[in-house]
Amino acid sequence: MPVIYNQKNLSKEEYKNYISASTGNIPSDIVLKNVTYLDVFTNQFKKGDVAISSGIFSGIGNYKGKKEIDMTGKTIVPSFVDSHIHIESTTVIPEIFAKEALKHGTTAVFTDPHEIANVMGVDGIKYVLESSKNLPLDIYFMIPSCVPSCEYDESGATILEKDIEPFYNHERVFGLAEVMDFNGVISRRDDVIDKTYSAINNNMVIDGHAPLLSGKNLNGYISAGISSDHECSNIEEALEKMGLGLWIIIREGTAAQNLEALIDLCKEPYASRCMFCTDDRHINNLMEEGHIDNIIRKAIKLGAEPAIAYKMASYTAGIYFGLNKRGAIAPGYLANFVVLNDVNTVKIDSVYKMGVMITEEYLNENCKSNIPTYLIEKAHDTFHMPTVTAEMLANKEETPVLGLV
Repeated sequence: MPVIYNQKNLSKEEYKNYISASTGNIPSDIVLKNVTYLDVFTNQFKKGDVAISSGIFSGIGNYKGKKEIDMTGKTIVPSFVDSHIHIESTTVIPEIFAKEALKHGTTAVFTDPHEIANVMGVDGIKYVLESSKNLPLDIYFMIPSCVPSCEYDESGATILEKDIEPFYNHERVFGLAEVMDFNGVISRRDDVIDKTYSAINNNMVIDGHAPLLSGKNLNGYISAGISSDHECSNIEEALEKMGLGLWIIIREGTAAQNLEALIDLCKEPYASRCMFCTDDRHINNLMEEGHIDNIIRKAIKLGAEPAIAYKMASYTAGIYFGLNKRGAIAPGYLANFVVLNDVNTVKIDSVYKMGVMITEEYLNENCKSNIPTYLIEKAHDTFHMPTVTAEMLANKEETPVLGLV
């Protein structure tokens, strides 16, 4: 995947002005004065002025700005990325999830909509794509690889390689989601291999899902093009997989929580190949405890160096997915960042997206979905059962069976 230059969205005149602001020849749009910032390249917190122009970091040093904000006593870090999530598990639609995630410093997520796809098939994927379009939270997609999850599972739909491939042309699609059917990969079953082979030939990232897989079978699984795993539950498993080239996504969600078992990965030389995810995060947990900020908080409490934990929550995910020029506070990188009152407890003061502060008013104005009517109708017509009567409840033999269609 080629490097993404954020400046390419500027006109030539804007581009020249951006460079002029970077050199200090003209004032930057915004300058954060006297701020402590995280340098993810050296894993250090440093002090200085941080300049922003056209929604992009333009310089670090001593700058003048059209707008200057005194950040004395504050620290800024790159905003957070959830490397693997099923938005359906939050139990709310993307616009509601976006509002809450942004408040907690998350500005990008990589979602796998296999839960809705298990019910609605391809239309389920389209529903989440459409309902997440133009939201201030960047919602990127990994297309479900296992609907159903394996050949013995039951679901309301089946998604084949021919259904997946058209999605690879979508600008927010980055790859093939967690390949849960590792037995299908190892046995080279055509319906599974068709999907991984197609993803490789379309230059897509392929996420893994292989709990406790080891030895030669793990080698075979990785050889199919799988690049990551979020199912590690012990350090030995994680180190074996990392040693064979997998990126490790440390999961700490509502259902599964692996951070404490894998905390030793939150240091070098391992941390540069690790990132964080929630996998699933119920909305009440997100609102009460946090999102990726909650994982960082827990990691620091368990002994992780703050600079490393914040880097794992931002920069490494960008590197893994090829989301270049994101996740760092440096010239040319998008000005997506979190202002902290306290680094160790991850006490958030404010969140910025492309240099704009995320306020409640901003969220109310921008977190709105525009979903095609036919998808709304299909999403509300998936659960079919006959009317339940008192007589049915009195006679167990006649009680209807719930069903998905």
